[in-house]
Amino acid sequence: MTLTRPAVGDKATAAWADAAADQLNKGGYLNDQSSAGTVTLATAAANVASSATTTFTLTETRRVRIVTSCQFLMSSGTDGRYRLQSAYNSGSSAVPGSAVSVGALFGNVASAVGDIVSCFGDGTVLLAAGTYTAYALVSRNAGGGATDTARSSYVAVYDCGNS
Repeated sequence: MTLTRPAVGDKATAAWADAAADQLNKGGYLNDQSSAGTVTLATAAANVASSATTTFTLTETRRVRIVTSCQFLMSSGTDGRYRLQSAYNSGSSAVPGSAVSVGALFGNVASAVGDIVSCFGDGTVLLAAGTYTAYALVSRNAGGGATDTARSSYVAVYDCGNS
């Protein structure tokens, strides 16, 4: 496979995703999606799917790398603490209740109303042949308010080989 640069509007995010894929030096790009949409983080500590999701199909068992990013906007309250973790589930739609998380959990803190903070995440997983949907699980862990949002999200999936 050849590595193809994903076509997205946010050049910094695309460059970060490209660097992650280049570091692997094998496999290749499978799919990506960016979204300027927002997701409201009404309930503290409740995981929701980011607005960017991407579906991909594997014809054989492959290790894939899921790369995600998202911005969080604190609209009310104080000391908003936000989390992001790359995730997937089988099928062609994002279902946070049946998500399988991959990689580390990343967080960031906003201190004042109007603050925008970003999180990036990635992880790898060995998957059997099938159709999957990748996305970021995002949440307002504490602080902030019920009108805080996750926005400007991005997800990409790369083939890392068969082991």
